Amino acid sequence: PVEALYLGTPVVAFDLPVLREVNGDKINYVEEDNFSSIVSEILKTENFKDGERDNLTNAVEDVALFEAYITRLEQKLSLLFDGKK
Repeated sequence: PVEALYLGTPVVAFDLPVLREVNGDKINYVEEDNFSSIVSEILKTENFKDGERDNLTNAVEDVALFEAYITRLEQKLSLLFDGKK
C-alpha cells in the first residue's frame, strides 16, 4: 500500500492490524472478509480526482522515500553509538 499511495493510487484493503500500523488512516479500510464492501469501495476510487494524488504521495513520504529511511537510520545509529568507542 505504501508504494501505491506514493504513486498517487488510492488503496482499499481489509482492516488488518498490520496495515493500520504502517498506513494509519491513509487507506480505505473495509471489514475483513467483506468482499461486497471491498468491491464497492474499489468502485468509488474510479471517481478519484487527479488533484488528490499529490495528497496521497505527501502522506507517505516519511516512510516511502529512501532519504527519509536514511534519516531515521542515522538517528537510530547515533543513539546506539554516541559516546561509545
